[in-house]
Amino acid sequence: MHNVSYLFGLVNECLVGGVAGTVLGTPLSVYMAAKYGWPSVFYVIGALGISIGLVVVFLGGGSPATHMLISKSERSYIESSLGGPKVQVFRY
Repeated sequence: MHNVSYLFGLVNECLVGGVAGTVLGTPLSVYMAAKYGWPSVFYVIGALGISIGLVVVFLGGGSPATHMLISKSERSYIESSLGGPKVQVFRY
């Protein structure tokens, strides 16, 4: 059941993120290219991607036990809901 919910979350994230990126990114890219030149599109989108990646790397955690931004009560609630502290972490 956990694999199915993970799959639905992954598909939802890919589809919604892709649609939002297309809807917002296309007009923004055209505006930036017209106003600042075509290289600005690549610099801005690249900087945005690197920034988001750094946020995920530094604020994300491999498991609830290693995450630094959740409280002890939240951690114990998550671990008890998942079946205990020994949770298999999916690696890409």
